[in-house]
Amino acid sequence: AEKKSRSFFDDDGKKKKKEEDKVVANDVDLGESRNLVISGANAGGKTVFMKSVGLAALLRRMGVPVPATRRPRISFFDVILADVGDGQALGQSTYVAHLRFVKHALEGASRARRALVLLDEVGSGTDPAQGAAVGRATLEKLVDSGAVVVATTHHGAIKEALAAADDRFVTAAMGYEGGAPTFRVEYGVVGESRALDAAEREGLPRGLLERARDLVGADELATEQLRADLREAQNEARRAKAELDFALLETEEKQIEYDRLAKEAADAALSAEAEAAAEYEAKLRTVVDDLRAKAAALSANKEEEEASAAMDAAVAEATEGRRDAEARHKGFEPLADLTSLSVGRRVVVLKDASPYYGELATISRLSSVTATAKIDSAPYAKPVKLKAKELAVPDEKNLDDDARRPPKRRRQASALSDNVRKVLGKGAEKLSRGAANALLAETGGDPKALKAFRDNARRPRQREEHLDIRIRTPDNTLDLRGARLEAAEDAVDRFLVDASMAGMRSAYVLHGHGKGILKQGIRSYVKRHPKVKKSQPAPMEDGGDAFTLVELR
Repeated sequence: AEKKSRSFFDDDGKKKKKEEDKVVANDVDLGESRNLVISGANAGGKTVFMKSVGLAALLRRMGVPVPATRRPRISFFDVILADVGDGQALGQSTYVAHLRFVKHALEGASRARRALVLLDEVGSGTDPAQGAAVGRATLEKLVDSGAVVVATTHHGAIKEALAAADDRFVTAAMGYEGGAPTFRVEYGVVGESRALDAAEREGLPRGLLERARDLVGADELATEQLRADLREAQNEARRAKAELDFALLETEEKQIEYDRLAKEAADAALSAEAEAAAEYEAKLRTVVDDLRAKAAALSANKEEEEASAAMDAAVAEATEGRRDAEARHKGFEPLADLTSLSVGRRVVVLKDASPYYGELATISRLSSVTATAKIDSAPYAKPVKLKAKELAVPDEKNLDDDARRPPKRRRQASALSDNVRKVLGKGAEKLSRGAANALLAETGGDPKALKAFRDNARRPRQREEHLDIRIRTPDNTLDLRGARLEAAEDAVDRFLVDASMAGMRSAYVLHGHGKGILKQGIRSYVKRHPKVKKSQPAPMEDGGDAFTLVELR
């Protein structure tokens, strides 16, 4: 009893893990052949594997779940017949017992609609050659009767010749590696019995084993070794295939995971963009609403200022179409060419939308197509380039006669009549000289006409779009990129005058960065422009230093 306990327990009383306790799982796959012949080493697991097939079929008949890792597919058999073990009895040899079972199995298989027959060590117990012949004939007869057969054998005439000659049978072998069985079934191969290895494992005397090898013969041993080498090569190929299949599966899983993460990232990016756009739209809407509210609040406080500005705008609109006609009426005809001019000659500026329209200027430079003139009333302003049609030559004898000059912008002086001051009040002081003269010309100084003009000018106008909402748009931006400085200055002059006439409070000039020549020149020019209150680089949200933000007077 003490010796037996030591075989199951170690010195600490813990149960040992015996080799027999390990469970080895196997797949049963009969394929289209439906009949299986199993071979392999003695004590290699052939009979246990065959019994497992029979037990699975019985569990199927009883409706009991089969212990399998995957969902199994098992046919329903009317009859399950098994010849396992030694049926020897008094008056009956082992071989005879096998024969009597074969007779019983043939009768049962012929009567059943579907039968499963299990034969262990078929053809054993008698002369090997004759026993193998009877065993092969038995297997063929059972299959002819419609039965499904699973048999184990050591006979080469059955395990090697039968499957090669009859495609209704498939062979399988129990694995054997490193001098010991693995108990794993391998389909499509024939297993060696390895009787000498089994005898050695069981501890038979060495001399006996050497004698047995001598009796087997070198050729038989060499053949068996070749089979063993072939089996090892097949096992190595299977292991390599299994590793490759695992690597492919792992790669597919990683690709699936990568695709999932990439989709999640793309969805997150789209969601973030949509949220950012909605947030920006909400902020912009809030800014516009706030500015409109401020504009409504300021409109009451700036009624007088807006009325004065409206009067200037109305006068400008009333006189816009008459300036050229009036200039011609006073004897100032635009020149057809520049041939009559020379440096130092005094001229009158007739350039449309110029802040110096009607001003006297002195020619400082001439070319074939343009004349550069310095404005007499603005000695510090940059000279302007003018074409022939933008110039007129005054009568030198009457240069000081105001009646011979075209309308000009001068500060308001004594030209305002008493009626203008009386009707317009403080608003009259804010009129320019040209606006006052034009107003007198329009109304003739009549108090009723002046009052009607005042009431019309003070009427509320739609000016929200021209309030100081510093949001850069195409309408309030002048793009000068790629222009030369001289041409750019003319464009800025026209742009600022038009913006002021339209009632804008601020505007943007896009000059870019480049080498800085255009940017510095434009910024220097707008600081001197009579329509500009102040200028500065645009804030970052409106383009930054590539733009100049201009506040208009």
